[in-house]
Amino acid sequence: MFLMAFSALLLKILYIKEVNYRIFEPDTLLVSAVIISVFSVIGSLFIYTVRIKNRVFRPGFFLKLLILYIPFALLQQIFFQYLFLNDISTLIAGKIQILLFGVLFFGLAHSPKETVKLTVFSLIAGSVWIWTYMSYGNIFWPVLSHAFLGSLYYCLVHPSNRLTARLKFLGNNQ
Repeated sequence: MFLMAFSALLLKILYIKEVNYRIFEPDTLLVSAVIISVFSVIGSLFIYTVRIKNRVFRPGFFLKLLILYIPFALLQQIFFQYLFLNDISTLIAGKIQILLFGVLFFGLAHSPKETVKLTVFSLIAGSVWIWTYMSYGNIFWPVLSHAFLGSLYYCLVHPSNRLTARLKFLGNNQ
């Protein structure tokens, strides 16, 4: 996945002259941070309400998972926001249509099997991240929000702890 995303990004930078969206826009960094932060707090509260009731939050496990999740969130956001949306914007006219198509694509890739509530939450998260990116041009905050909420999801909601094996190389995951 990393190689595919990196290759696609490199090809886009080398061969496509007109790019409609940016990856980093310093002038809008603060406003996009506020929007994404408010959403991330609301999203965290939602994830906590749908958690597995006997699941205990383990800060050490969460931090290790977050560190591992950030590169994957970066790749996903670059793919969905920068590569996919930029290409769609050349085919579809209108910001709302681009947003809806992007949300549908993101939602299909992130529809968890646990509950309909989480699928709806994934669609909402995708729409907030896509709208913020399209409006303000910063991919940094959606990446951090994606990694934070995804890590929280795996800590509190996902029924199995299948990521523990991937975390063993970081030490004790308690």
